[in-house]
Amino acid sequence: RAREPIMASKYAPGSRYIRHYDNNCEDGSSIDCNGRRLTMVHYLNDIPLDSHGCHLRLAVSQGTFDVRPQRDHLALFWADRRTPHEVLRNDGEAARYALSCWYVDIQEAPQSPATRM
Repeated sequence: RAREPIMASKYAPGSRYIRHYDNNCEDGSSIDCNGRRLTMVHYLNDIPLDSHGCHLRLAVSQGTFDVRPQRDHLALFWADRRTPHEVLRNDGEAARYALSCWYVDIQEAPQSPATRM
């Protein structure tokens, strides 16, 4: 078990992050494997209204789910192709701040910058 360094993010008004996976690996053996298994996002501030956007959109087999950022809430989801996700456009006047980290399988990606736990 290991964890990559924490990443701080800021989504200023008008910004977004396109749909992606945090680990593009299918079977644990391709060049796209980075060992990420679980993604954690910790929100540092509130987005007060749904109309302000900046939600985390998760696309899973049951459908699409939007998570509105709320201070001190955590979002945890699979980092691989089971959970494509994106950050919707920030239509509010305030920035969205979050801390993210990834829990990693060191056997899949021994070159990962992860720290053993």
